[in-house]
Amino acid sequence: EDCPHREKNGWMGDAHLAAEMAFYNYDVAHGYTKWLADIADEQRPSGEVPGIVPTAGWGYFFGNGPAWDCSLFLIPWYTYLYTGDVSIIEKQYPSIRRYIDFLATKANEHHIVAWGLGDWCPAKTETPAEITSTAYYFKGAEILSKMATLLGDSGSATRYAQLAEDIKASFNRQFYRGNGIYGNGSQTALACALYQGLAGEYLTETVDALVNLVKSNNYHLDCGILGAKYLINALLDNGHADVAYRIVSKRTYPSWGYWVEQGATTLWERWDGENSRNHPFFGDVGAWFYKALGGLRIDEDRPGFKHVNLNPIFPEDLDWVDVHHESRYGNIKSSWKREGKHIHWEVNIPNNTTATVFLPLGRQGEVREGGKAIRQSIARINIIRETDDMKVIYLTSGEYTFTFVNDQD
Repeated sequence: EDCPHREKNGWMGDAHLAAEMAFYNYDVAHGYTKWLADIADEQRPSGEVPGIVPTAGWGYFFGNGPAWDCSLFLIPWYTYLYTGDVSIIEKQYPSIRRYIDFLATKANEHHIVAWGLGDWCPAKTETPAEITSTAYYFKGAEILSKMATLLGDSGSATRYAQLAEDIKASFNRQFYRGNGIYGNGSQTALACALYQGLAGEYLTETVDALVNLVKSNNYHLDCGILGAKYLINALLDNGHADVAYRIVSKRTYPSWGYWVEQGATTLWERWDGENSRNHPFFGDVGAWFYKALGGLRIDEDRPGFKHVNLNPIFPEDLDWVDVHHESRYGNIKSSWKREGKHIHWEVNIPNNTTATVFLPLGRQGEVREGGKAIRQSIARINIIRETDDMKVIYLTSGEYTFTFVNDQD
């Protein structure tokens, strides 16, 4: 629900924006499975769903649109990625197909969807809803194609993959302005193109433009609930985790840290503290802590943490991070602390799972495991590749302690 004291409604937008945070912290698959069945029950024959589930009628004429309705396909996909359970996709597949086909009736002849709510509660700059709505239309078609492949429906996999490509091409024709700028040039517009996988050939210049935009705003975000998720993840995924960390670490308005400075112990509905002060939809930063600071990242090809990618960042002003996730195979641990220029990183990989670990190297370049040079360590460690500033290794199950110098200057 969006808040426990006011509306008490199951807003779809709030749900998918907070879902990854929920999966990292709790065993939520069964609860989501029940709620997704409720969404399918509320779906009209046309494929339309309300923005609120369950509903007595509110949400069909206001509050829906792709940026909210996408819980219908995002949460089954997250459930599969975080648990490895394909049954939720089998159950929801018909309703997801019906919804994507419904969106086709809301798009114009160029696959642009201008319908629905957009980047709700922005700090300052608004972003046209047609950018975010069209992006979720693309993402829905792309995910549906992947689901069809998993279920052996090759005809639908091909059909929806082509639809996704067509939407992507139209998105860039309609919204790309050159020099890495999309739409009105907002942080949300640029981060949306990157996060949703739409930038394509414009990726590099869009990343550069977004970084420059953030720097020009003194590393403050200028987003609503959609952009807040896009922004820090797009930067993390495109080589600028340091910029994302500076955004997350801000203590002045607008920022999560500003809330903390005001005495907040919960997530608020708006950056300025108006309205509800117990709201989940800005909460994906909690998932970002796991991904960026702990380094726990999903491997889509081996879901459910059957294989995990461990690639944390080690900010200079942060002394320790302790991250655990209780996967279906057991506890995954990534716990590091700083002692001078040395990082001591404890890792636990559960039985019957494997990991790819990324170790940043400073000028000294040495990594030790269990007190030994890594090349002299146990046979469970295989070096995949090495560069001047990174060592990538493959681990089987077990407990490991890595020590290295984090000195990149």
